[in-house]
Formats: sequence, C-alpha cells, structure tokens
Amino acid sequence: MDMCCIFNGKIKEHLDESCPLRPLKCRFKEFGRNDILFQSNFEQHLQLKMERHLDLLLSYIGELRKELEYHQTCQEQIEKLRLEKKEQATQIRTLRKKNGKDGFSLITLLKVLK
Repeated sequence: MDMCCIFNGKIKEHLDESCPLRPLKCRFKEFGRNDILFQSNFEQHLQLKMERHLDLLLSYIGELRKELEYHQTCQEQIEKLRLEKKEQATQIRTLRKKNGKDGFSLITLLKVLK
C-alpha cells in the first residue's frame, strides 16, 4: 500500500488529525508491542496482529493472576500473625495476673534467685 500525504488546510490540524503519515503507537504497547505505525495502516495492523495481541493480553492476565495469588498469600500470613500476636497478648495478660495474685513480680523473683 502506497502511503502519501495530500496536505490541505491548517498544518497543525492536519498533522494531529488527518495526515496518513502521522506516526502512532500500537494500542498494545503497554503489553509488549513496540510497533510504530502510521495512521494509514493502523486498523490493518490491529486486524493482522490480533492473534499476537491476544497472546500478549493472556500473558499479562496470567502475570496479574500470579501477583494476586502472591498478595492473597501475604494477606493470609499477615492475618495469621495478627491472630498469633493477639493470643500471645492474652497469654501475657494471664501470666501477669497470675504473677500478681501470687505476690511475686518478675523483678522480685530475680532478686531472690541472685
């Protein structure tokens, strides 16, 4: 396909909107496509490379799933640690109460043992 530009009108509008030689980036750039296209072959590129574009999207979705699973595992571990911390705090309070009832503090006990 021969590409040519027939300028007509204001140059800025022509370059921004209608010039068939205006370079465009592939819509799938963020997924790994680095093609530089022209306005005149942009739609053709999207159709011809559809399978490759879908492969890129599937790969990207797979990576997102892995990342989500990792974050879910981290959240589960955080929740487990929070529960352990809460149980330990309860055990500490129980031991402090028991220690107070017996009339001994840890400091007193250490002095007696010296």
